[in-house]
Amino acid sequence: MDRRTFGCMALLFVLLALTVLALGATRFGADTREAGDWSLGALMRPRPRL
Repeated sequence: MDRRTFGCMALLFVLLALTVLALGATRFGADTREAGDWSLGALMRPRPRL
């Protein structure tokens, strides 16, 4: 396996991991922004209206 194939596989794996983390944070964290969690999922979620 050459370096380009390995780089592409590594990039796809990182993107997949970030997507899974973002989906998990948005699905299981309802009030993470109030709790001070500034993770990727909390930043992607729109703010609740006051």
